[in-house]
Amino acid sequence: MQYSVFAVDETPYCVWEYDLQDRNLRFVESIDHRYFEYLAVTHAANLEGEDRQRAAIALRTGYHHALETLFSLLCASVQAPGCVVGWIQKCSVRQLRSLVRKIQEGRHHLYNRIGLSAVTWQVLSETINLFSYPDPARTAETQRLYAILWSRFAADFLDDYHIKEYNSIKHGFRARAGGFTLAAGTEHEYGVPPPENEMRVVGGSEFGTSFYGAQAIDGSPQIKRDPHFRVRSYALNWRPEALIPALQLAALSIGNIVSRIRIWHGVDARTIPFVRPEDSSFFDEPWGYGVGVTRMNMDTIISETGIRRQSTDELRAELEGSVGGNAAS
Repeated sequence: MQYSVFAVDETPYCVWEYDLQDRNLRFVESIDHRYFEYLAVTHAANLEGEDRQRAAIALRTGYHHALETLFSLLCASVQAPGCVVGWIQKCSVRQLRSLVRKIQEGRHHLYNRIGLSAVTWQVLSETINLFSYPDPARTAETQRLYAILWSRFAADFLDDYHIKEYNSIKHGFRARAGGFTLAAGTEHEYGVPPPENEMRVVGGSEFGTSFYGAQAIDGSPQIKRDPHFRVRSYALNWRPEALIPALQLAALSIGNIVSRIRIWHGVDARTIPFVRPEDSSFFDEPWGYGVGVTRMNMDTIISETGIRRQSTDELRAELEGSVGGNAAS
């Protein structure tokens, strides 16, 4: 019987199997990192046609999915390199974001099974990306570029707007495709918009998403799991062209993480590939596209003084007292 002790963020686990090592290696070797490259190439081909908004949403969904996959494997390789298959089963998205945030901030203790006294993107890149060039400077540059890339990816992965957008797309497909344009002008008369030819465009994009997200009532008391909330509107602008190199870079990162885990499992390092773009400038490619204004959440204000607060028991009594119920009140 084989077992493995590991932590998922701060929670300890112990997994048991008769062939745990073999199962872990089979699991890791089954990961197809080129899937995300396939998404990039496939949907990029449709960005000029009538299905361009669908292709853009597919690229955006793929990007969010790629980041979740990348950081799951990266954090698993830190906390449970000998049992990635078990760690993945137990890690929630909330715990994954907690881990990524700790690494991003670089100031938290982190349980790890690879002997690191500090866990930063730079240290992880040096540990994972085992490139070997005749010129040591090329190796150092490669590890530094991947560290910067992962930090940029982490900023997106932890961004509240991005989290709400991904949840809105993957849970019930409740995001509308298409970006927005923001223009500003000076009113000549209070409450009357200025003429259109006087408006100045701040920025905009054909591509993006708009969606709703739950938000606390302004000024509400600090109540855990407050039953009273509002549904606020959000909008994001982005360029699908930027998602293509982002997906490709995420795919390369995932491939390198898988390669390192395989070496930890005793696979001959001389047979394991580590890959990177030949041109170093490609690491900056996803951030080379601008839209002027990237996000907007203009909405009305709903404050505590504007609602009739009821306790959970009172809400339940209203539900039990209704016959059929009303769609809205």
